[in-house]
Amino acid sequence: ACIAGGEYAQSAASVSALVKNVISLLCNPIAGSYSDVHGRRGVQLFCLFLLALSPAALALIQLNSNHMSVHPSWYFAVDSITSMVSFFSIAYSQLSDIMPAKHRAASFGLYFGAFFAGIGLAPLFAVFFPSHLQVTLFSFMVRVAALVFGIVALPETLPPEVAARNKEQRFLSDDNNNNNSNNSASRYAAGGGGGDYFGLVTIMLRPIREMW
Repeated sequence: ACIAGGEYAQSAASVSALVKNVISLLCNPIAGSYSDVHGRRGVQLFCLFLLALSPAALALIQLNSNHMSVHPSWYFAVDSITSMVSFFSIAYSQLSDIMPAKHRAASFGLYFGAFFAGIGLAPLFAVFFPSHLQVTLFSFMVRVAALVFGIVALPETLPPEVAARNKEQRFLSDDNNNNNSNNSASRYAAGGGGGDYFGLVTIMLRPIREMW
């Protein structure tokens, strides 16, 4: 049973990692593009909320382990959606908003070093807890505390004038692309097709276009 359970966990973790990478590839450019106009704070709070879901799902499984009322697959499913927004990406954007250009490299390095220092030190805290459930609950409380701190104290770092400029540039870009797509759509409709497809493609491809 232990061997079978270990094989299942490895397979589920592999599938979860694949799904997380695909979701990250599809959603993170959209989240970053959205934050350039509507601000970082809301996106970061949403990210913190997602990060709190994984330990919450694991705690439910551990609390109901004797009855198996919550299948372990729920944990991997919930963990997969946490990659919809990258904490790293939004945090770097926030640093870029508030740090002068000459200090950005140092601030990025400090943040990156602190993050991996936390990864290295975190396992040491587990030895102070007598059960896996307590470790999970502690992780959950830390993430909830981070979310509450974000709601109470996290400011919006994107300057309003920058957001307005980004919105104006995006409007002009979309207007230009819509004109091009309408011309293409007209030609496509003349052949019996529909024009809505081109507008949808424009919206979906906007983050990729902005990266270029």
